[in-house]
Amino acid sequence: MDLENPLRYQAAANGTDLVRGQPVELTCRSDEYGDATFLVYWPYEEDRLHRLAPKSFEQGP
Repeated sequence: MDLENPLRYQAAANGTDLVRGQPVELTCRSDEYGDATFLVYWPYEEDRLHRLAPKSFEQGP
């Protein structure tokens, strides 16, 4: 599932502006999972949101 649409929906529901070029902390709430906080970034050169995470969470080859 694409996480971008729920993040954009939650930002609008919270009244949080997603500003290009600035990291934004976004708290999402659900009955099933409780609260979750994401750090999102909307770069100037792309139309997609990026979820930011510490480098220590990086996985892969």
